[in-house]
Amino acid sequence: MISFRLLNIFIAILAFFFICATSYAHNWMAPEDEAKKLNPIPITLKSIQKGKEIYEVNCSFCHGENATGLKKEETGLSKVAPNLVNRIKHHTDGDFHWKIKSGKGDMPSFKDELSDNDIWHVINFIKRVNK
Repeated sequence: MISFRLLNIFIAILAFFFICATSYAHNWMAPEDEAKKLNPIPITLKSIQKGKEIYEVNCSFCHGENATGLKKEETGLSKVAPNLVNRIKHHTDGDFHWKIKSGKGDMPSFKDELSDNDIWHVINFIKRVNK
């Protein structure tokens, strides 16, 4: 039978790892005002197609054809490129917009290559890819 003290230690260790994992997974977040921005471009077939065209030229090399990410061995990056289809379910459009525009580490900034509207179209594409 496990003692109450061992059970408490086990729970504390699990909590520590959960906090670390959550913190690591969300260590790159947009500033609050940016994360609250709403996508002004309606999700239409035209927007999705435009976003797909932009995505294929600028994003698919690292995030894959279907935005599901690629292994670092496939991209030559220092980390696995994230699965954007899964990530967009847990982040706001504004957060994604800011990250695409700002860049960090292996993720380049697209502020000089893409307009705000281009970025919003890409977000619409990611939200509808594989559906």
